[in-house]
Amino acid sequence: MDLRETPLAALDAAARTRLSQDAAVEVTLRSGTTLMYRNVGGQIVVDGDMLLGRSEDAAQVLSRLDKAPAGSLGTQSLSRFAAGGGNWANKTVPYFWKQGALSATQAAAVNAAVERWNAQAGTTLRWVWNPNAANKVEFVVGGGGCGSSYVGSIGGTQPLTIAANCFNNSTLIHEMGHAAGFHHEHQRCDRDNYITVGSAYVGDTTNFGKTCNAYTHGPYDYDSVMNYFPPYIYARSQPVGPYNGSPANLGKVSELSRGDLFALQTIYPGGTTPPPSGGTTYTGTLNSGYSTVQPGSSGFSYAGGTLKGSLTGPAGSDFDLYLQRWSGSAWGTVAQSTSPGNTETVSFAAGAGTYRWYIYSYSGSGTYSLAETK
Repeated sequence: MDLRETPLAALDAAARTRLSQDAAVEVTLRSGTTLMYRNVGGQIVVDGDMLLGRSEDAAQVLSRLDKAPAGSLGTQSLSRFAAGGGNWANKTVPYFWKQGALSATQAAAVNAAVERWNAQAGTTLRWVWNPNAANKVEFVVGGGGCGSSYVGSIGGTQPLTIAANCFNNSTLIHEMGHAAGFHHEHQRCDRDNYITVGSAYVGDTTNFGKTCNAYTHGPYDYDSVMNYFPPYIYARSQPVGPYNGSPANLGKVSELSRGDLFALQTIYPGGTTPPPSGGTTYTGTLNSGYSTVQPGSSGFSYAGGTLKGSLTGPAGSDFDLYLQRWSGSAWGTVAQSTSPGNTETVSFAAGAGTYRWYIYSYSGSGTYSLAETK
């Protein structure tokens, strides 16, 4: 259906019925943008699990989208097709479920997911039980897939639907990510450099198309909870360009990644995320005159705060330590420690960005250890 040829107001009753009742609908907006969606359980669903509105309101939903200029975005939502237009007020997502709507096991799973989200996100964006809030998320059992949610806050009570057999941290935090304002990581415009769509789903542009009119935050993140998983998508054996996380983790995580937290702080600035418990230790072997990077060539996303690295090289060696930041086109050193010895320490008040550790052996060969704390 092409709204450039036949405006919404001129559609006959039969065409309007198809918008609300056909299982799959393809509409070209006046901007030339093509929108493909499915009517599932009385909801308009795009990209597999993101809701636009009720199927019975399809004409009104399309009318709103049709008025938006090409490439326009809401104030925070990652897709111009998100029903919402802004962040949750006061960095808080009020939520509830109706009495008896969830079993004890399902309620415990939601509580665990909320607890994990809040432990990771700190004051950046918290989920708080409040059935009396004007704008809130209602956890509901059901749906045609594992889960679905609106993207961002839409005003009033908005459902976050989880199938009865999908009450696990991975699915819950994924859908909570949508409600917070996240789009799918695997639908980024640059995703072909990092993942491939499973052969059975290549033609399914409704669920596995690329979203090129969307905000992205940092390099592609294999660790993001907003990825799908095999057999729907697969990590490329040779990724092209910087990336975060490990390709082996694609679709296997059950919590917010560092990249997710970085994106969350970008969408909801001013909050603080608590430092992870403990630290990370990297080890490796380096020959004299050679260098390496940790945790990999693509580095890691960091929401901001003190970054500290303590390097210990083999006895009698001279190993140097550099902290580098990605500018968008190149890596640049922001802090360094290059004393004549086998131990170096860098402590840096880092802003939000993508970083990596660069280790160089000025002299000596052997095993090194790098302790990182945030």
